[in-house]
Amino acid sequence: MLWQLLRHTHIAQFYRSFNTSAGTPKFAAASYKSKSLLTAVLECAKSVRTQLGDNPAHLCVLLVNAAHYGTEIGQAPMYVLELMKDIDANKPKLIGAVLHGSGAGPASSPSYLRSTEPGASLWAAHLPGVNLHTFAATQSSLPALPPGTWPCLMQASALPRSSPASVATLLMSAPHFVGIEDLVQRLGSILPGAPVIGGVSSPGAWGQGHPGQSNWGAVYVDEQILAKGAAGCIMHGNFQVSTALEPGFQPLGAVRTVTAASRNLVLELDGLPASEVVQRDIQDLLGQAEGHSIKLGIADSPGEDHVVRNWAFIGGGDSGTDRKAPLYVAVTREIPVGAKVQLHMQDFPHAHQGLQHKLHACAGRHPEQAAASAGSQGALVFPCSGIPITLQDVCSSLPPSCAVAGGAVVGEFGSLLPGSHAPRLHSFSCSVAMFSGSKAG
Repeated sequence: MLWQLLRHTHIAQFYRSFNTSAGTPKFAAASYKSKSLLTAVLECAKSVRTQLGDNPAHLCVLLVNAAHYGTEIGQAPMYVLELMKDIDANKPKLIGAVLHGSGAGPASSPSYLRSTEPGASLWAAHLPGVNLHTFAATQSSLPALPPGTWPCLMQASALPRSSPASVATLLMSAPHFVGIEDLVQRLGSILPGAPVIGGVSSPGAWGQGHPGQSNWGAVYVDEQILAKGAAGCIMHGNFQVSTALEPGFQPLGAVRTVTAASRNLVLELDGLPASEVVQRDIQDLLGQAEGHSIKLGIADSPGEDHVVRNWAFIGGGDSGTDRKAPLYVAVTREIPVGAKVQLHMQDFPHAHQGLQHKLHACAGRHPEQAAASAGSQGALVFPCSGIPITLQDVCSSLPPSCAVAGGAVVGEFGSLLPGSHAPRLHSFSCSVAMFSGSKAG
């Protein structure tokens, strides 16, 4: 029995009485390095519960470092839920993921575990008056929720930002879930104005000792672990959330229009063979981009975010036409005629500056008193593993008492213009969400 195991590790004294009456939201975060996953989770839970005091955790985000624990990673959510339940045995909602590097703590002094270090990070939120709907998704269609929930969420998400209720979705995807891009866009369409926060977890969650599974990832939802699919939690209630997403690559050169395409093959740009146009644009930009990586940015329609892709292959695939050398783009969706394409150049100094500016703007949307009170604000941080922006970099721009957790992902959810552009699956960017308990006046 898990309870007997936890008693053996001297956790019984942590089952204190909780004050479950309505109050103000509170956030807590901790990380711990250990070769024992139970020990890592136990120490995180001890710290988080101390920070929350007599306030029960309603939502937990669990991040475990990959490739260190084998199949034991499947036990991690059960550990957390058992350790974080209140005196009436009510367990919090939980989502999470296995990542290559994670960290947590107050923004003034976060602890970060590198990918080579075994350990776990835990973020917890006491959210009185907030409804939490967890779900597991194995396809791109919207998840089933209790009757009447979707209409209520749709109505709340369409209200002005000054309204007392907010809606947001926390979402973590396994790396080989091909439906995640469509799922993110469906959530953005049905819940306009509601951010989607999270990212794509790392492959290699299970380590190298499992033939056929060494490349798989893992995400958590309540007591479940998914090697394929996505785990999410839709939040609805009286809380404040602000988001920032900053790409590590900046647009460079002319914006081109897709004039012929087949599935994810771009055949023509501006009426000319796609390969010729891209090669010419690269040649024109070589002087400016010398020594810097160049990627491809694509937007489905005018006015949408350009989403940076991990380049594209010229001449890949079978287009089924007599046109030569199509541009093969690494997306799972069809590329529509009319989509906009632009080259992007690596620019990490600009990304650091841009992210700092956006985070200061985010902080300004939260009540000033929240920034001064320990645990009154929380933040989740998901930088791409392919850019040199770390949890510590982000924390330097957050209020010192903010409870922060996050880790490196291989795809980031968010919008470059929250409230104007729908959330998308991005890459080579850093996504940040800040939470507090009440709307700013």
